[in-house]
Amino acid sequence: MILAAAVLELQAQNAGRLPVSHGRLLHAAFLNSIRSLDAELSARMHDAANKSFSLGHLQLQQSAQKMTFQLQAGTQAKWRICLMGDSAKAVLQLLHPGFRLQVGSVAFVVKDVYRTQREHSQAGLTTTEYLESQCAELPLVSQLTMDFISPTTFRYFDHDYPWPKPELVFGSLAERWNKISGEEHFAVDKVKEIAAAYLLPERWQGNSKRVNVSPQHGVTGFVGSFTYKLTLLPPEFRAMFISLGEFAVFAGVGRLTGQGLGQVKVRYK
Repeated sequence: MILAAAVLELQAQNAGRLPVSHGRLLHAAFLNSIRSLDAELSARMHDAANKSFSLGHLQLQQSAQKMTFQLQAGTQAKWRICLMGDSAKAVLQLLHPGFRLQVGSVAFVVKDVYRTQREHSQAGLTTTEYLESQCAELPLVSQLTMDFISPTTFRYFDHDYPWPKPELVFGSLAERWNKISGEEHFAVDKVKEIAAAYLLPERWQGNSKRVNVSPQHGVTGFVGSFTYKLTLLPPEFRAMFISLGEFAVFAGVGRLTGQGLGQVKVRYK
């Protein structure tokens, strides 16, 4: 399965306002722009039961005022897009300078696209097969740290569950891996069972955060840095959890990753 991350350099074409929580607008802008170039591809991505992409929020060099970004014509922004599965290459081919996006009231044009880690530290292209082979060859690591850089939450019955229980984090990643790849690569219940039994939270620093995903609806998530101790894991399972951690960098964690939630960075020790 292909995993790709691209960072887009954007420039606003007009003045306008964006809410701090603008993931829903980015989701619509992304699919609408793809639709203008390939309507069938956009429809497949939109209708998929499990989204084959995750989107970061815009990275802006300014502070919000009253939960709103006030943008001017010429404002620069960076935007990280991650793509997974069969559609990844097709979408990457559509991303190019001149690509236009209408995000709410603000029109953006793509000035540059970074596709490799050499071009930008948050970009890159790999496959799950290569990722697993590399993780299997790693020396035994003792800690896995996830930095949740945007609010993250899980669905628990009809409620938000804003806490990174190991079985929720890694179980959801295994389930998404299976759904996007189209095969039962992981026994999800087994992953959850192992995570609950052997992944010990080592330390954490974070807090809960309420985010509006639409004018009428909000969710409660968490942000912060959470370290999981791997030393209780049987050695044969460590590569599996490291692979899932690497997958999280592309897929995100939890709900609404196509709207900017659940974006993570991963570190090891």
